[in-house]
Amino acid sequence: MLKKSILFVFLAFLFQSIFAQTKITGNDFTLTLDKGKITGIIDIRNNQNYVNEPAYLLSIAVKNERLYPQSMQVSDNIITLVFPKNIKVKIRYLNKPSHITFEVEDVQPKNVVTGVIWNINTTISETIGECVGVVRNQDFAIGIQALNAKTTGGIYQNDDGFTGERGNTAVKTETGSRLEAFSLDRSVERKLNVWNEYGVHFPNMPVPPIKGETTVGSKIAVFGCPPAKALNCIGEIEAAEGLPHIMLNGKWIKKSLEVRIPYMITGFNEENFDELLSWAEAGGFSGIYQDHPFETWGHFKLSSKAFPNGRAGFKQCADKAHAKGLRIGAHTLTTFLTPNDAFITPVPDRRLAVTGSSVLKANIDEKITDIRVEDTTYFAPMQYNALKTVRIGDELIQYSSVSASQPFKLLNCTRGAFGTKATPHTQGETVSKLLDYPYEVFFPNFDMQHDVASNLAAFLNETGVDHIDFDGHEGCYATGQGEYGMEQYVLDVMSQTKHFVFNGSSRAKHFYWHSASYLNWGEPWYGGFRESQNDYRINNQAYYERNYLPNMLGWFLLTPTTSVDDINWMMARAAGYNAGFAFVTRLDAIKMNPNSPELFALVKLWSSAIQNQIFTDEQRTALKNVNNEFHLEKVNNQYHLYPFTKYDFEHAFKRLQPGEPTFSLFNFNNKEKEQAFKMTIYISGEKGNTVENISLDLDNKNIITLPEAYPSGTTLLFSNQKLKVYNNKGALVAEKDMPNLPKTLTTEQHTLKSNAKFSEEDMRLKISVKVMGKELK
Repeated sequence: MLKKSILFVFLAFLFQSIFAQTKITGNDFTLTLDKGKITGIIDIRNNQNYVNEPAYLLSIAVKNERLYPQSMQVSDNIITLVFPKNIKVKIRYLNKPSHITFEVEDVQPKNVVTGVIWNINTTISETIGECVGVVRNQDFAIGIQALNAKTTGGIYQNDDGFTGERGNTAVKTETGSRLEAFSLDRSVERKLNVWNEYGVHFPNMPVPPIKGETTVGSKIAVFGCPPAKALNCIGEIEAAEGLPHIMLNGKWIKKSLEVRIPYMITGFNEENFDELLSWAEAGGFSGIYQDHPFETWGHFKLSSKAFPNGRAGFKQCADKAHAKGLRIGAHTLTTFLTPNDAFITPVPDRRLAVTGSSVLKANIDEKITDIRVEDTTYFAPMQYNALKTVRIGDELIQYSSVSASQPFKLLNCTRGAFGTKATPHTQGETVSKLLDYPYEVFFPNFDMQHDVASNLAAFLNETGVDHIDFDGHEGCYATGQGEYGMEQYVLDVMSQTKHFVFNGSSRAKHFYWHSASYLNWGEPWYGGFRESQNDYRINNQAYYERNYLPNMLGWFLLTPTTSVDDINWMMARAAGYNAGFAFVTRLDAIKMNPNSPELFALVKLWSSAIQNQIFTDEQRTALKNVNNEFHLEKVNNQYHLYPFTKYDFEHAFKRLQPGEPTFSLFNFNNKEKEQAFKMTIYISGEKGNTVENISLDLDNKNIITLPEAYPSGTTLLFSNQKLKVYNNKGALVAEKDMPNLPKTLTTEQHTLKSNAKFSEEDMRLKISVKVMGKELK
């Protein structure tokens, strides 16, 4: 009997061990599981294992508690994980040539698990694609892909499913990296901290349930391959799993250089469209994008002033653009609802997002302006409360403040706000606080969000618009559904639109990555052409590259004073990074700039060179440097790139003995050919400080005398025997003839002497003489 018992225990142990371990193999890797943990992701070429700290394939959340598997069984492609509290999760896996899929098929008991979390640990830390969910080194890449919108790529950290502005599907760890995705049970009504970006916006907000939206069906793909194959592998996953796989003129958009052709953003209308379209053609732009076409957001009513013929008029513009092979765009802010939209006025939709509610404590007629409520928990916070608006029945009411103690009241109310009708209300009626935003807009809940998406899709279908941005994409957080709300909005719009729509977003999201044409971040409103968010634009390039996104430089503003040098500077950066950008302008600015034909021709020239991939790796390295400047020519169908040598000097405040000279003396040698004289002086220092009495001698000849006072941030540009003065925003503020300036700079040794009177010791004159050099091969 004893021997039989021992044999029984041994066999039971062996049986459990067999069913506690499994290997799943694809073309390039093997994944091993042991008792619920991923113990290996192995490169089959060399048997290299990239897991040394095993993580559970799946863990679960039960309210605020994280639970891990106690045992695992595998049979017929079904992994059964058993958790504490007698919870069982069945996962179906399929191994395919490029990847392995895992899908939650059943969770028992029902209505207990609030979230499921997929997790992979690797030893790879060199390149972390935080949005796309891929980590790689020089030998191997490992990736996780969420295979539906309900599966959020990112770190599970809160109950609405917010993960962060730019993604954390892959993150660096002390031992390598972690890849994570999760799904939440959204089928029950919940109270959550909502819109968790830069701190909680709306605490304890009631979030309506989404019928049938549980953790069942959460699905991921896992892959491992040589890094050169990783992007193609994602494309294969898209095709195999029915994900968005966007083609642009016959090529997968993630591998298309055409995405990087710049586009023009402007305020076109029915009257000026033809003229602006001709400028878009002159610049070789991929499309023309209307930056503020709508009178309302929600139902997307067009501006009657710009488009008196409504959508028919916009469609005529679209048809003209398409006839010339250009896209046409229209800008809106995703789910932002303007108060003049039909969702708000004259009868507000009952599905507007609500941060919370109370009840009336007394009857009110249509004239009462101090309104008693049971409590002011949701009404008192003012930080994220721009419009201070409540809904009672079909009336919107704005209040100025709330009483600090009982009896609680909404004070100094405006009745019948936003064109609604002031009516009597009875004690006990619900008083709902509408969710709003500093742009003075409201938002839909998740159910109503579908209608907003349908309205946008209808506009796109009716007009033929084929370029939009999901700008203000974060507005979908107002639903309380975190990243899921954002992902679902894009799917709703795209699935209902009957043609390809080129699109970007204000936020980077893992599942949206498949639908995105580009992400184009960097705004022109904060400084001059070269200064506005310059570091931010350049830093973005590394983000795009590690996440397999096309390089984009953001928006650049063409003004009446934008120069040839400005365009060459911008286009050199575009060439260095193979990057696109948006060119923002107005027809008046184009007409006022005397150099516009040359500027647009330069954009077209450089863009053509980028598309033709004429730049060498060495050239692109030089072109990326923001301190380098270049000139590009095309002669006999051949491109020629010329660098500029800059001689930079700095004249600073000097504390000297009385009578001691305060000038600075510099020497430089122009080793290039004789050419037009160009010099720039940038005035550096604390805001409000000034410099005056600037003088410069070149080769012992006085060429500049400027008695005027100039504030810090000013740029002085000297060329063609003229001075142009630009303020700290890059706007031209003065221009004067300078007959003493030399027309050319000769090939020889030169001496430059500078002097000035500074208001404060921190002031500097940063002087730069620019000389075009020999062609860079």
